[in-house]
Amino acid sequence: MAKNETTSAIVDGVMKAVVVTGSISMVLLAPNILKLIDPATRKFLDSLDDRAREREMNRCLRYALREKLITENYQHGITISKKGKKRLVQRDYDTLVIDKPKTWDGKWRLVLFDIPAIHNKNRAQFTKKLRLLGFQPLQQSIWIIPYACKTEVHFVADSLNISKYITYIKTSHIDHEESLKDRFSI
Repeated sequence: MAKNETTSAIVDGVMKAVVVTGSISMVLLAPNILKLIDPATRKFLDSLDDRAREREMNRCLRYALREKLITENYQHGITISKKGKKRLVQRDYDTLVIDKPKTWDGKWRLVLFDIPAIHNKNRAQFTKKLRLLGFQPLQQSIWIIPYACKTEVHFVADSLNISKYITYIKTSHIDHEESLKDRFSI
């Protein structure tokens, strides 16, 4: 793992911990912060001795302060800034996946949207993300998937400021079900 990727993952883990605990002192004192960091970075940090790990965490904390991802405040301690929140949302958006259970529950999830032309860029991003998440187009603005994903769809729509144009439907029957099962290999 490259040095900046490691730093980025550690900084994001520290920021998530600040959001959860509301305090940087809890973050630095709690060894469980590593649970908020991705597995590859956790492995890197576990390979360091205590002193080197503390040095690396402090270096990442200074970086986050310098980049204004977190802010120091006398009364409130260290809090996450708007820039930091935006970075975390973007990271969550980029790493979003839909869990695929081993057994299918027999329900289909449809996402319908009618996004105005003034939001063309966001519509393109939305359909691209749906495709990356594993959705298949049923019609031009109707996409389908056999897995539970309501929170993921709403997160993507909220991130793109188009949630009022999106409808999520869960149904147990749909025409041409056999061909859809073939498309999703279920």
